Amino acid sequence: MTTSNLGVFYICYKEKTAIEKSIASFRQFYPDSPIYLSSDGGYNYGYLEANDKFIKTSLDPEQTVGITKDIEKMIATQKFDIVNLFMASIEYLKRLKKAVDYCGTEYMLLMEPDVFVRGKLNLVDIPLVGPKPNVMPQHIQQYFVDNGGMNNVAWGAASGVMKTWQFNMIYNDLINKQHKMLEYLYLDPRIACYDYLLTFLFSIYGYEYAENPDLTECGRNPNWQTSGHPLIHQYYENYVSGSGDTGKHHSN
Repeated sequence: MTTSNLGVFYICYKEKTAIEKSIASFRQFYPDSPIYLSSDGGYNYGYLEANDKFIKTSLDPEQTVGITKDIEKMIATQKFDIVNLFMASIEYLKRLKKAVDYCGTEYMLLMEPDVFVRGKLNLVDIPLVGPKPNVMPQHIQQYFVDNGGMNNVAWGAASGVMKTWQFNMIYNDLINKQHKMLEYLYLDPRIACYDYLLTFLFSIYGYEYAENPDLTECGRNPNWQTSGHPLIHQYYENYVSGSGDTGKHHSN
C-alpha cells in the first residue's frame, strides 16, 4: 500500500506517447503515488498496469471531454444539447469520485496528457488550486454571492490540485440533487467543461479556488522552459502524429 498523500486522476483520449511520458515525469518524483486513468472512448491503457502496481486504468464510453471539446462552437451556433452536457458533467464527477476512492489520498492532481511534472509539488491547505486564466461571467459571480458561495472570480482547474475531503462533501451532496446541475448549466453551458465545472462547484459550495504557485502554462509564459515551476500545463512536445496520437489538443 502507498503512504503517499497525493493521488492522480488522468482524463485522456488517444494521446499514447504524451500519456506515457507525462506519467514517467510524475513517477520520477512520486514513485508510489496512486494513479487512476480514465480513457474517454480512446485507447485502452490497461497495458500500463503491467509494470506499475500503483496505477489503475479504465476504458470508458466517450461521455466527458469528448462531448465538451466543441463547446465554443455549440455556444456560437446556439446548438447545444443541455441533456448531453448534463450527462457529461455528472459522468465526469462519477469518474473523479472513482479516482478519489481508488487513491485514498488527501490531495488529487488533475492531470491531462499536456501536463508535465518537473519537481516535487508544494501541497497547500487550500481546497482547490490551479491556473486562473478565465474570468467567470458577471452573472455567475453574482450567483455565488446571492447563494452563499465564494466568488473565486476565475476558472481553469486543468492541472489543478484539489483536496479530496472537500470534493467528497460536494459530490455526496450533489449526486443526490442532480437537478441542481441542470440549473447550473442553464446559467452557463460551458460549466460542463471539467476545469470550469470543478471551479464552479467549489465556488458555489463555499470553497476557495486559488492560483497555484507551482504551476506555469507554456502557452502563456514565454519563459516556461527556465521558470523553475515544478508543474507545467499546455506542454505539447510529446504529441507525436506518427504514432497515431490524437486528442483534445492535437489531431493527426
